[in-house]
Amino acid sequence: MEQIDENTRLTTLLYLASLVLLVLTLTPLGTEINGSQRWLVVPGFRLQPSEMAKLTVILALAAYYDWLDTSKTSRPVWVLVPVAFNLRS
Repeated sequence: MEQIDENTRLTTLLYLASLVLLVLTLTPLGTEINGSQRWLVVPGFRLQPSEMAKLTVILALAAYYDWLDTSKTSRPVWVLVPVAFNLRS
């Protein structure tokens, strides 16, 4: 059970980090490449936060549904936050 709690904390941290990186693309730190301002340029490489967000949404949903009581139905609207960032042009 201890390992599950640790994984849930790590998943939450990664999810929040991906949201911060997505927001950073809207600032002057975001770089336009091939007509799309979805990149962050870190010295030495380029990073596209939406790719990290895709993975962390899957992990966050898995952790959420593991936590949720099986007798309940849920519509996790919070998942739409990174989806909205990925859909913007």
